[in-house]
Amino acid sequence: METDLITDIVLFAALIGGVLAVARVLRNHRTELKGDIGKLRSEIKAELGTLRTELKGDIASVRKEGVEGRTGLEKQIADVRAELRGVEKRLGGRIDAVRDELIETRVAMSDRVARIEGRVFGVPLPGTGTDSA
Repeated sequence: METDLITDIVLFAALIGGVLAVARVLRNHRTELKGDIGKLRSEIKAELGTLRTELKGDIASVRKEGVEGRTGLEKQIADVRAELRGVEKRLGGRIDAVRDELIETRVAMSDRVARIEGRVFGVPLPGTGTDSA
């Protein structure tokens, strides 16, 4: 039995030594992984910070371009509106002149038609003072 007990103790000691060696190796790997994770985290934070800064700059420039574009468009629209108002005034004056001329032409034509009808049918023009009776 003595040999069995000594063998058991030696095997047990070897097993405990093996477990401790594996635990030590695992702890070292864990420590290395923590270090690697920490480095990766720092690198990711730095990259995110850089990207965030770049995006803020890009967003600001896009907003500035949008405001400048909007201002330019508003100015162009105002210019076009002013030009349309000028054209409308010029055309409005021409339209009024044509309308007045058309009215004068109609009055003159109706007067001529009335004179012709009066001569043809023997009816004097109203308001001429000529009395048929």
